[in-house]
Amino acid sequence: MRVGSREPVYWHCGGEVFAYPSGEIVAHMERLGTARLAAADSAAQVNRKTFWYTDPETGDVLREAGGAPLAPTAYPYRKITYQVNARRGVL
Repeated sequence: MRVGSREPVYWHCGGEVFAYPSGEIVAHMERLGTARLAAADSAAQVNRKTFWYTDPETGDVLREAGGAPLAPTAYPYRKITYQVNARRGVL
């Protein structure tokens, strides 16, 4: 479940942001995520993720869009607890 075994794990992904309806690429979007197993006895996961946007031509981090400030999107820490059900798997 990408949470590791008490030590933090990290992953990165990226993609493009398109204008609608033209289909023009307006930015690249990247994401950094991290998670760790908080308690093995309760299968609790603690994670956080952040998205940022870069110029499709220069690769520079975008600081504004349409004249308005554009900050990275940072989600607060989340704690997720999983429960195992013998008949249905992980819930």
